[in-house]
Amino acid sequence: MLDKCVPIEMQDATGVPQFLKNSGICWFSSLCCVFFSRPDVLSMLSEYMPSNMLQLCRRSLFDRDSAQKLRNMWWYDYAVGDDVDLPPEMDGRNGFSEFTTLCAKLKIPLLRYSMEENKLQPMGNTVKDRKGKSVTVKLPKGCEKHFMVMRFIDGNHHKKNPILRRIILNGNRYRFLGVTSGNRKCGHQIGWVTLDSWRHVMAGDADLHKDGIGPLFVHFDGPEWKNKWWDGCREMLHVAKFGPGRKDFCNLSPHNEADDLLDSYRGAASIPGKNSLDIIYLSV
Repeated sequence: MLDKCVPIEMQDATGVPQFLKNSGICWFSSLCCVFFSRPDVLSMLSEYMPSNMLQLCRRSLFDRDSAQKLRNMWWYDYAVGDDVDLPPEMDGRNGFSEFTTLCAKLKIPLLRYSMEENKLQPMGNTVKDRKGKSVTVKLPKGCEKHFMVMRFIDGNHHKKNPILRRIILNGNRYRFLGVTSGNRKCGHQIGWVTLDSWRHVMAGDADLHKDGIGPLFVHFDGPEWKNKWWDGCREMLHVAKFGPGRKDFCNLSPHNEADDLLDSYRGAASIPGKNSLDIIYLSV
Protein backbone atom coordinates (compact mmCIF):
# COMPACT_ATOMS: atom_id res chain seq x y z
CA MET A 1 0.00 0.00 0.00
CA LEU A 2 2.86 2.39 0.80
CA ASP A 3 4.36 1.91 -2.67
CA LYS A 4 1.02 2.82 -4.24
CA CYS A 5 0.62 6.04 -2.26
CA VAL A 6 4.23 7.20 -1.96
CA PRO A 7 6.75 7.02 -4.84
CA ILE A 8 9.72 4.93 -3.76
CA GLU A 9 12.22 7.78 -4.16
CA MET A 10 10.32 9.83 -1.54
CA GLN A 11 9.66 7.17 1.08
CA ASP A 12 12.59 8.29 3.26
CA ALA A 13 11.90 12.03 2.91
CA THR A 14 11.57 13.98 6.15
CA GLY A 15 10.97 17.42 4.65
CA VAL A 16 12.78 20.60 5.72
CA PRO A 17 11.84 21.44 9.33
CA GLN A 18 12.00 24.71 11.18
CA PHE A 19 15.62 24.71 12.34
CA LEU A 20 14.75 26.37 15.66
CA LYS A 21 11.56 26.85 17.66
CA ASN A 22 11.45 30.56 16.82
CA SER A 23 12.69 30.39 13.21
CA GLY A 24 10.60 31.25 10.17
CA ILE A 25 11.94 29.21 7.26
CA CYS A 26 8.55 27.89 6.12
CA TRP A 27 9.15 29.68 2.80
CA PHE A 28 12.39 27.75 2.27
CA SER A 29 10.80 24.44 3.23
CA SER A 30 7.97 25.00 0.74
CA LEU A 31 10.44 25.70 -2.09
CA CYS A 32 12.41 22.54 -1.38
CA CYS A 33 9.19 20.54 -1.43
CA VAL A 34 8.09 21.84 -4.82
CA PHE A 35 11.37 22.03 -6.74
CA PHE A 36 13.60 19.31 -5.30
CA SER A 37 11.26 16.31 -5.06
CA ARG A 38 10.94 15.36 -8.75
CA PRO A 39 13.73 13.77 -10.79
CA ASP A 40 12.67 15.54 -14.00
CA VAL A 41 12.80 18.97 -12.33
CA LEU A 42 16.18 18.23 -10.76
CA SER A 43 17.41 17.12 -14.19
CA MET A 44 16.35 20.46 -15.65
CA LEU A 45 17.99 22.38 -12.81
CA SER A 46 21.22 20.43 -13.32
CA GLU A 47 21.73 22.35 -16.56
CA TYR A 48 22.00 25.63 -14.63
CA MET A 49 23.04 24.95 -11.05
CA PRO A 50 26.62 24.38 -9.93
CA SER A 51 27.16 20.76 -8.92
CA ASN A 52 27.64 21.51 -5.21
CA MET A 53 24.32 23.37 -5.04
CA LEU A 54 22.53 20.64 -6.97
CA GLN A 55 23.80 17.99 -4.57
CA LEU A 56 22.45 19.96 -1.60
CA CYS A 57 19.12 20.39 -3.38
CA ARG A 58 18.88 16.63 -3.92
CA ARG A 59 19.55 15.97 -0.22
CA SER A 60 17.54 18.84 1.29
CA LEU A 61 14.34 16.84 1.81
CA PHE A 62 16.20 13.97 3.44
CA ASP A 63 18.93 15.62 5.50
CA ARG A 64 18.59 18.68 7.71
CA ASP A 65 22.30 19.56 7.50
CA SER A 66 22.15 19.64 3.70
CA ALA A 67 19.13 21.94 3.84
CA GLN A 68 20.95 24.29 6.21
CA LYS A 69 24.05 24.34 3.99
CA LEU A 70 21.87 25.12 0.97
CA ARG A 71 20.19 28.01 2.78
CA ASN A 72 23.59 29.37 3.82
CA MET A 73 24.89 29.08 0.26
CA TRP A 74 21.95 31.00 -1.13
CA TRP A 75 22.56 33.84 1.30
CA TYR A 76 26.36 34.10 1.21
CA ASP A 77 26.89 33.41 -2.49
CA TYR A 78 23.70 34.80 -4.07
CA ALA A 79 22.11 37.21 -1.53
CA VAL A 80 18.92 35.15 -1.70
CA GLY A 81 16.69 34.28 1.25
CA ASP A 82 17.14 34.96 4.94
CA ASP A 83 20.20 36.72 6.34
CA VAL A 84 21.49 33.70 8.23
CA ASP A 85 23.59 35.90 10.53
CA LEU A 86 20.50 37.54 12.04
CA PRO A 87 18.46 36.05 14.93
CA PRO A 88 16.05 33.31 13.77
CA GLU A 89 12.97 35.37 14.65
CA MET A 90 14.02 37.68 11.79
CA ASP A 91 13.54 34.85 9.28
CA GLY A 92 10.70 35.03 6.78
CA ARG A 93 10.52 35.66 3.05
CA ASN A 94 8.16 34.96 0.15
CA GLY A 95 9.22 31.61 -1.24
CA PHE A 96 8.73 32.06 -4.95
CA SER A 97 10.00 35.64 -4.92
CA GLU A 98 13.30 34.37 -3.55
CA PHE A 99 13.36 31.53 -6.07
CA THR A 100 12.76 34.06 -8.85
CA THR A 101 15.90 35.94 -7.82
CA LEU A 102 17.85 32.68 -7.73
CA CYS A 103 16.56 31.80 -11.21
CA ALA A 104 17.67 35.21 -12.48
CA LYS A 105 21.18 34.74 -11.09
CA LEU A 106 21.51 31.19 -12.45
CA LYS A 107 19.88 32.06 -15.81
CA ILE A 108 17.08 29.52 -15.32
CA PRO A 109 14.32 30.38 -17.86
CA LEU A 110 11.16 31.66 -16.21
CA LEU A 111 7.89 33.35 -17.15
CA ARG A 112 5.81 35.11 -14.48
CA TYR A 113 2.25 36.39 -14.54
CA SER A 114 0.03 37.95 -11.89
CA MET A 115 -3.73 38.25 -11.77
CA GLU A 116 -4.62 41.94 -11.94
CA GLU A 117 -8.23 43.08 -12.32
CA ASN A 118 -9.27 39.60 -13.43
CA LYS A 119 -6.60 39.44 -16.14
CA LEU A 120 -3.26 37.66 -16.20
CA GLN A 121 -0.58 40.30 -16.68
CA PRO A 122 3.14 39.69 -17.33
CA MET A 123 5.31 40.59 -14.35
CA GLY A 124 8.44 42.70 -14.73
CA ASN A 125 11.70 41.01 -15.68
CA THR A 126 13.94 42.89 -13.25
CA VAL A 127 14.23 41.78 -9.62
CA LYS A 128 16.53 42.73 -6.75
CA ASP A 129 18.49 40.46 -4.47
CA ARG A 130 18.55 40.97 -0.70
CA LYS A 131 21.48 43.38 -1.01
CA GLY A 132 19.71 45.59 -3.52
CA LYS A 133 21.47 44.44 -6.70
CA SER A 134 19.22 44.32 -9.76
CA VAL A 135 19.22 41.16 -11.87
CA THR A 136 17.24 40.29 -14.99
CA VAL A 137 15.00 37.24 -15.22
CA LYS A 138 15.91 35.10 -18.21
CA LEU A 139 12.97 34.55 -20.56
CA PRO A 140 12.74 31.27 -22.50
CA LYS A 141 13.74 31.19 -26.14
CA GLY A 142 11.88 29.04 -28.64
CA CYS A 143 11.12 25.60 -27.19
CA GLU A 144 13.51 26.02 -24.25
CA LYS A 145 12.21 24.19 -21.18
CA HIS A 146 11.13 26.65 -18.51
CA PHE A 147 9.05 27.34 -15.43
CA MET A 148 5.92 29.46 -15.61
CA VAL A 149 4.17 30.87 -12.55
CA MET A 150 0.79 32.49 -12.03
CA ARG A 151 0.54 34.65 -8.92
CA PHE A 152 -2.82 35.15 -7.23
CA ILE A 153 -3.22 37.42 -4.19
CA ASP A 154 -6.35 36.43 -2.24
CA GLY A 155 -7.69 34.66 -5.33
CA ASN A 156 -10.99 32.83 -5.62
CA HIS A 157 -9.87 29.31 -6.50
CA HIS A 158 -12.99 27.48 -5.37
CA LYS A 159 -14.93 28.14 -8.57
CA LYS A 160 -13.47 31.09 -10.49
CA ASN A 161 -9.78 30.23 -10.90
CA PRO A 162 -9.28 26.50 -10.27
CA ILE A 163 -5.84 25.03 -10.79
CA LEU A 164 -5.72 23.19 -14.12
CA ARG A 165 -3.42 20.22 -14.60
CA ARG A 166 -2.59 21.15 -18.20
CA ILE A 167 -2.83 24.52 -19.90
CA ILE A 168 -1.80 26.31 -23.08
CA LEU A 169 -0.70 29.92 -22.63
CA ASN A 170 0.61 32.12 -25.44
CA GLY A 171 1.24 29.03 -27.57
CA ASN A 172 3.23 27.20 -24.88
CA ARG A 173 2.03 23.93 -23.35
CA TYR A 174 2.41 23.42 -19.62
CA ARG A 175 1.90 20.72 -17.03
CA PHE A 176 1.09 21.64 -13.44
CA LEU A 177 4.04 21.21 -11.07
CA GLY A 178 3.03 22.58 -7.68
CA VAL A 179 2.14 25.53 -5.47
CA THR A 180 3.79 27.67 -2.84
CA SER A 181 1.01 29.07 -0.70
CA GLY A 182 1.19 31.75 1.97
CA ASN A 183 -1.56 32.71 4.41
CA ARG A 184 -1.48 36.23 5.86
CA LYS A 185 -3.79 35.35 8.72
CA CYS A 186 -1.15 33.20 10.40
CA GLY A 187 1.95 34.26 8.46
CA HIS A 188 2.68 30.73 7.29
CA GLN A 189 3.71 29.18 3.95
CA ILE A 190 3.47 25.62 2.71
CA GLY A 191 4.29 23.89 -0.55
CA TRP A 192 2.68 21.04 -2.40
CA VAL A 193 3.72 19.26 -5.56
CA THR A 194 2.52 16.61 -7.99
CA LEU A 195 5.05 13.80 -8.17
CA ASP A 196 5.18 11.17 -10.93
CA SER A 197 1.59 12.05 -11.96
CA TRP A 198 -1.29 14.25 -10.83
CA ARG A 199 -2.56 11.29 -8.80
CA HIS A 200 0.37 11.59 -6.39
CA VAL A 201 0.56 14.80 -4.36
CA MET A 202 3.06 15.66 -1.63
CA ALA A 203 2.70 18.56 0.81
CA GLY A 204 5.53 20.08 2.84
CA ASP A 205 5.13 22.15 6.01
CA ALA A 206 8.14 23.21 8.09
CA ASP A 207 6.09 23.36 11.29
CA LEU A 208 4.90 19.78 10.87
CA HIS A 209 8.37 18.56 10.00
CA LYS A 210 9.74 20.22 13.16
CA ASP A 211 7.49 17.89 15.16
CA GLY A 212 8.53 14.82 13.17
CA ILE A 213 5.46 14.75 10.90
CA GLY A 214 5.41 14.62 7.15
CA PRO A 215 5.71 15.16 4.31
CA LEU A 216 2.03 14.46 3.69
CA PHE A 217 1.08 12.27 0.73
CA VAL A 218 -2.27 12.01 -1.04
CA HIS A 219 -3.11 9.43 -3.71
CA PHE A 220 -6.10 10.03 -6.00
CA ASP A 221 -7.12 6.46 -6.76
CA GLY A 222 -9.79 5.59 -9.32
CA PRO A 223 -11.06 7.01 -12.64
CA GLU A 224 -13.58 9.36 -11.01
CA TRP A 225 -10.78 11.69 -9.87
CA LYS A 226 -9.79 12.58 -13.41
CA ASN A 227 -12.61 15.13 -13.52
CA LYS A 228 -12.94 15.74 -9.76
CA TRP A 229 -9.29 16.24 -8.88
CA TRP A 230 -9.62 19.91 -8.00
CA ASP A 231 -12.69 19.22 -5.87
CA GLY A 232 -10.61 16.75 -3.87
CA CYS A 233 -7.84 19.31 -3.40
CA ARG A 234 -10.26 21.49 -1.44
CA GLU A 235 -9.97 19.26 1.62
CA MET A 236 -6.58 17.71 0.91
CA LEU A 237 -4.52 20.23 2.87
CA HIS A 238 -4.65 20.84 6.55
CA VAL A 239 -5.68 23.53 8.99
CA ALA A 240 -3.10 25.16 11.24
CA LYS A 241 -3.95 26.26 14.77
CA PHE A 242 -2.10 29.32 16.02
CA GLY A 243 -2.26 32.35 18.29
CA PRO A 244 -2.73 32.53 22.08
CA GLY A 245 -3.74 29.11 23.33
CA ARG A 246 -3.82 27.95 19.70
CA LYS A 247 -7.47 28.93 19.48
CA ASP A 248 -7.33 30.49 16.01
CA PHE A 249 -7.60 28.56 12.76
CA CYS A 250 -5.63 29.10 9.56
CA ASN A 251 -7.19 27.41 6.55
CA LEU A 252 -4.44 26.35 4.14
CA SER A 253 -6.79 24.89 1.52
CA PRO A 254 -5.76 26.07 -1.97
CA HIS A 255 -9.42 26.85 -2.72
CA ASN A 256 -8.95 29.89 -0.43
CA GLU A 257 -12.47 30.01 0.88
CA ALA A 258 -13.60 32.53 3.48
CA ASP A 259 -11.93 32.38 6.88
CA ASP A 260 -15.27 32.23 8.67
CA LEU A 261 -15.87 28.72 7.36
CA LEU A 262 -13.71 27.77 10.34
CA ASP A 263 -14.35 30.68 12.71
CA SER A 264 -18.10 31.28 12.30
CA TYR A 265 -18.94 29.39 15.46
CA ARG A 266 -17.47 32.42 17.26
CA GLY A 267 -19.56 34.85 15.26
CA ALA A 268 -16.80 35.97 12.87
CA ALA A 269 -17.84 38.19 9.99
CA SER A 270 -17.60 36.85 6.45
CA ILE A 271 -14.26 37.96 4.98
CA PRO A 272 -12.27 36.71 1.97
CA GLY A 273 -9.67 34.00 2.43
CA LYS A 274 -6.10 35.18 2.93
CA ASN A 275 -4.18 32.57 0.95
CA SER A 276 -1.93 33.86 -1.82
CA LEU A 277 -0.86 31.24 -4.32
CA ASP A 278 2.08 31.02 -6.69
CA ILE A 279 0.93 28.31 -9.10
CA ILE A 280 3.92 26.77 -10.84
CA TYR A 281 3.93 25.00 -14.19
CA LEU A 282 6.63 23.27 -16.21
CA SER A 283 6.72 23.55 -19.99
CA VAL A 284 6.29 20.36 -22.03
